[in-house]
Amino acid sequence: DSKVSSTAATVSYTAQADVDTNATNYSGSFDNIAIGTAGSTRQVFVSIDAPRASAGARTVSSCTIATASASLVSRKTSGNGDCHEVWAASVSSGTTGDIDIVFSASMDAVSIGVWAVYNAASAYIAQSASGSTLSTSINIPANSVALATGRATTTTTATWAGVTENWDTAFNGGNGASSGGSTSTSGTPTTISCTWGSASSDNTMIAIVCLPADGPLNNFTNNNTVVTTTHTPTNSH
Repeated sequence: DSKVSSTAATVSYTAQADVDTNATNYSGSFDNIAIGTAGSTRQVFVSIDAPRASAGARTVSSCTIATASASLVSRKTSGNGDCHEVWAASVSSGTTGDIDIVFSASMDAVSIGVWAVYNAASAYIAQSASGSTLSTSINIPANSVALATGRATTTTTATWAGVTENWDTAFNGGNGASSGGSTSTSGTPTTISCTWGSASSDNTMIAIVCLPADGPLNNFTNNNTVVTTTHTPTNSH
């Protein structure tokens, strides 16, 4: 079947970290973060959850992963302007690296989660949700992997469906929570949901499918967004 790849993409959850300080530039805050086993096909994905420090919507201006300039994969800004994004870069060597994040304006705190993905293309299916109910139907073709990340505005815990939970943590002095999960189980479609113990209209979720490097873009439905980015392989320090 020409639609099925011969080499499976794989995913490994590698790290989670929080910084509860007010800043715009968090360079130096996430140093020596585990990024997984080195490999020529490795892409490092970073979930970034951050509440704003004052009025106005926030976004990530730039993200560097182990000296590689990362690309935005998906963004879901909450209704009140808090930042929730996923960035990725190709990093072929090293098992740790500094993750430097700069925002458009000051933030109260930042929580990150990190995955290493191997044998995947630089094209992704990306979907997101916001509000009290966080759920999306997304296609995970054969030999693909999926990543998902959720953020909440209070200290609470998440229950995931469609992915296996990788982390669940409170941060920002008890005024926020971050969670994430991943899966290599295919399904067209698969329902991915993040149910927080405390629901809020400002909670958000992002789901991303990483397609196998030798597989075509296929099996999509109309509500899937395909995001293509270009990563230049970079050695970690």
